[in-house]
Amino acid sequence: MKKIDPVDLEYRHSFSLLSSIVMPRPILLVATVNQEGGFNVAPYALLTGLCVKPFLVGFTVVRKRNGEKKDTQKNIESSGDFVLNVVTESLADRQNLASQDYPYGVDEFKE
Repeated sequence: MKKIDPVDLEYRHSFSLLSSIVMPRPILLVATVNQEGGFNVAPYALLTGLCVKPFLVGFTVVRKRNGEKKDTQKNIESSGDFVLNVVTESLADRQNLASQDYPYGVDEFKE
């Protein structure tokens, strides 16, 4: 897997990267870790580019139908960390599996 650190990119390359992330609107897999060290991954499509320098991508986490926070939000609030991954065609089936409503603490990476 290729890793790109936008901090190291020239402005024009950073802009191109940001544009390619949000147009056309892709699905992101957001990876987080809970307080017990368990992994969570969930797909999100409501995203936008916020800034080129510093490189910022925003995504929206809505609450569950019952009003509870989703695991992704709980984990980000407790750890402050998350990783955004753009879903490619090779990940599409696994992304669909990750979209299911698993109980808190279930490792979607393994499901």
